[in-house]
Amino acid sequence: MRWLELLGSKFLLPVMFVAIVDTLKGILMTKVWKSWRKNIRKYEADLKKKTVIKMCVMFAIIAVVLALDLVTKYVFDDLLSDGRTITVIPYLFNFKLVHNYGAAWGLMAGKQVFLIALSIVFMAIFIFYYIKEPNKTWLLNVTFGFLFAGCLGNLYDRMVFGYVRDFIQFDFWQSFPIFNFADVALCVGVVMFIIYLIIYFIKNRKKEKIKEKDKNGKDI
Repeated sequence: MRWLELLGSKFLLPVMFVAIVDTLKGILMTKVWKSWRKNIRKYEADLKKKTVIKMCVMFAIIAVVLALDLVTKYVFDDLLSDGRTITVIPYLFNFKLVHNYGAAWGLMAGKQVFLIALSIVFMAIFIFYYIKEPNKTWLLNVTFGFLFAGCLGNLYDRMVFGYVRDFIQFDFWQSFPIFNFADVALCVGVVMFIIYLIIYFIKNRKKEKIKEKDKNGKDI
């Protein structure tokens, strides 16, 4: 009987120890999993909140810039309808009304249907890119705010009047096309989008270099 007790102590104690360790591990893993899941949910909630805030800023930019564009067009279309020019800052810029039936420098004059379709296509591309882009940074949202506002401002004019109301003129460069606030918003948006793309490609290039270093390190 003594040998049975010794045999039981040799095998029973390790089994009990393993069972206790597995139980503690299960409890610990359950707590870790719950904590980890809680942190993930908190991160996702914060991310969604930040995304919503960024989108609200984008829509606010669209609303403010579009309102500024349409109101100034209405005011100066009425104020300068007699053909006069108002000097704002001598030798710098004036207010002079022009009804533009084409694009910049009078290009594609009279092709309003094509220009309307082109504006809609560009806006569709912007929307598609925005939806597909996972990293919606502040810069991207502000950029798209200006781009959408500019497109909508001139699109409204072309669809309602058949031309675009331009009234801002560079006095020192009178051969430059007369423009409006929608054009300014488009230019700002394009410049910001170029900056965004440069930053995007630089970051991607850095990530690729880090991956290459890690890969080479593993191979060695």
